[in-house]
Amino acid sequence: MTKEKPWACSRTIVVEFYKKRTQIMKELKSFFLLLFSCFFVFVVTAQNKEIDSLENLLVNHPENDTVKINLLNEMAKKYLSIDLDRTLQYATQADSLSELINFKKGKSISLQLVGNYCFYKQNVPKALENYLQALKIGKEIKDKSVISYCYNYTGNIYLSTGDYTKALEFYQKALKVFKEIDDEIGISGIYNNLGNIYYMQGDYPKTLEYFQKALKIFEELNNKIGISGSYNNMGVVSDEQGNYTKALEYYKKALVIRKELDDKYGISDIYTNIGNIYYVREDHANALEYFQKALEINNEIDSKYGISISYLNIGIIYQTLDNYNKSIECYQKSIAIAREIGSQNMIAVNNIEFSEVYFKLKNYILAIQYGEKGYRLTVELGEKENIKKASNILAKCYAATGNFQKAYSYHVEYKNQSDSLFNESNIQKITNLENQYAFDKEKEAIATEQAKKDIIQAEELEHQKVVRNSFIMGFMLMIVFAFVIFRNLAQKRKANLLLAEQKEEIENQSEELKTTNDKLIELDHFKQGLTSMIVHDLKNPLSGILNISKSYSAENQVVQMKQMGKQMLNMVLNILDVNKFEDSQMIVAKASVSLAQIAHAAMLGISFLARQKNLTINNAISPTIAVNADREIIERVFTNLLTNAIKYTPNNGKISLQAEITDAKQKFVKISVSDTGDGIPQDKLHLVFAKFGQVSAKKSGSVRSTGLGLTFCKMAVEAHKGEINVKSEFSKGTTFWFTLQTANNKLAQQLEKSVLEGTVEKVSLNADEKEILIPYIAQFEKTEIYKMLELRKILRQITTDNVNIQKWKSEIRNAIGSGNQERYDELLNI
Repeated sequence: MTKEKPWACSRTIVVEFYKKRTQIMKELKSFFLLLFSCFFVFVVTAQNKEIDSLENLLVNHPENDTVKINLLNEMAKKYLSIDLDRTLQYATQADSLSELINFKKGKSISLQLVGNYCFYKQNVPKALENYLQALKIGKEIKDKSVISYCYNYTGNIYLSTGDYTKALEFYQKALKVFKEIDDEIGISGIYNNLGNIYYMQGDYPKTLEYFQKALKIFEELNNKIGISGSYNNMGVVSDEQGNYTKALEYYKKALVIRKELDDKYGISDIYTNIGNIYYVREDHANALEYFQKALEINNEIDSKYGISISYLNIGIIYQTLDNYNKSIECYQKSIAIAREIGSQNMIAVNNIEFSEVYFKLKNYILAIQYGEKGYRLTVELGEKENIKKASNILAKCYAATGNFQKAYSYHVEYKNQSDSLFNESNIQKITNLENQYAFDKEKEAIATEQAKKDIIQAEELEHQKVVRNSFIMGFMLMIVFAFVIFRNLAQKRKANLLLAEQKEEIENQSEELKTTNDKLIELDHFKQGLTSMIVHDLKNPLSGILNISKSYSAENQVVQMKQMGKQMLNMVLNILDVNKFEDSQMIVAKASVSLAQIAHAAMLGISFLARQKNLTINNAISPTIAVNADREIIERVFTNLLTNAIKYTPNNGKISLQAEITDAKQKFVKISVSDTGDGIPQDKLHLVFAKFGQVSAKKSGSVRSTGLGLTFCKMAVEAHKGEINVKSEFSKGTTFWFTLQTANNKLAQQLEKSVLEGTVEKVSLNADEKEILIPYIAQFEKTEIYKMLELRKILRQITTDNVNIQKWKSEIRNAIGSGNQERYDELLNI
């Protein structure tokens, strides 16, 4: 049985599909071959001394002329293998300056470099656009060097999209021009690309033949980048053929040169390729070692996608070794980075791997949860191999839990996808044969011409035989002709059937493209609406700041600006937290706090908004109620609910806050925020807490609101193990309610005294306690009070159980939550 390989990591490829791992390896490695072919064109060495020398020349040449443009383009080339962002920076500068002084040669080169940047970033349409613009300029100025490389890059684009006929067309054009200008680097690049086409078609002997031709030129030129890349390419082909010993030999030769050149990206890629070899050989110790080496390099060069896939590879190794805790830890890191860079396929992959681990741990509930997430994502993305794997593990999970109806349903899906993929594999084989035919058509044309000559000669011989032989031989010839005619008719019928099938397939593809286009249009409309909503949410507080009445006192103006600023900060925090914690548990730092104090602090923060509409806010929460909660997060919940109530309550209306103990054992308190607004229609209530639910649920003025504040409230309350809901009757107002755990009665009495008397507890610290706090105070003093997320991270570092320090910690948390700068400075001055 062939052993599956873990994911491969390539610095220039973002893999947005999750096929069978052996197939993924082939696709990733083949793409690396392709990208190498456009990479070596500019990069011969990447030594810092050359870059430093160019930078000195650039600094000492202030004139905006062709010399400066050439220096900028050369800098962009040097950074292509080191820092892609710097490549884009220098190439863009060169392009702008070329446009300014009408230097077409410089502009054509800068466009090529920008195209290379886009290609490395997987923006294929933008890369093709830049290459074709550069090609147009090259033809205008009749510069064969520009023309040849543009042909080559355009061929790379078509090769990456699987259009081998188009790729071949541009490679042949490039090869012709390269030979005219005797550009050996360009010729070797085309040989390498032709090898890529044979690799895609599975003709590995031909692939190695062209890679060896490229290697020979690189060795003659002593081009180490080219030599290393050729070794790596031949290692990939040997790996694909199952000759792992030879593959390791090529990879290690390439690795030695990459280390000499200090090419971190190349080293990381080769480490991953070597790790895959050891994994297939079931040498898990060595596989793990090389995947970890790749991870270290990816961390060093801050390759987010490389880091995510390295963690995934390492997790698969641990899963193979039945070390499930380590495997889960690696998958968690991988999916966190995938969310950060927005890779939906990597999120789906990790969910499926989570499902498989938890199935092996017999934790079927979690296995089903993760499996369903992965399944839904893969269905949305349309990746059939993903759907197959997810449906297979879900069928096993539901069978294990006794839900045989679900198990059967997913098993049927698994079988359907397997059959579909089998058919697609056959179609791909046919397509490869057709591409092979197109690629060899020139050679076949010669063979066809020779065949015609042979037929003519055979017909002459046959004629001689007819003349020479009797009527019987003529009769036999008639039989032969009849057979030929019958065979041609059969072939024609077969061709007609094939054309009909192709026509049906084209019609199906046209329908799929129409459906995809409709979805893209719908997504674009949603994006435009969402942008308008976010701008609208931030418009009101900004307008409040910019239009402060001059009749207000200076103190009132400061208060208004502070409240408007806190309102905007609260909106931004809602957006950040909802996206951060959407698929994971929000972390809360619980403490015993006064519910009335929290509500009062929230009311102070929105008092200006209430006054603008002449609203009455009645806080009927008893000061005797204490809850076990994160003060800052619950204050934000109150602020969001009050802001929402103010938004939808007409002028001169009323808002009331109430709290009551609902549990018989007094473990939970129910808090409600009621308004006298128009209320929410019953058919829209289910959208209230959904992310962007207000897109279709509510309107504020003429522009809709995002509703992220209510989404944050739901996440925050559920993180406290509480519940949140809404009840509303149209035209009779709305009540939002949520529950929190109560704290002990003794603390409630202390909090009641503090609230009623309005006293501030004096924090007394001895010398040892102050010594403990000094490092943390130094961090606080460097951080502004409005940077609440950073301040909370510092607070979490203080883990001592010392009572006085805990009191100090509680007081400073309160000062941060209420934005009390004076109290904050007082507590830091110990």
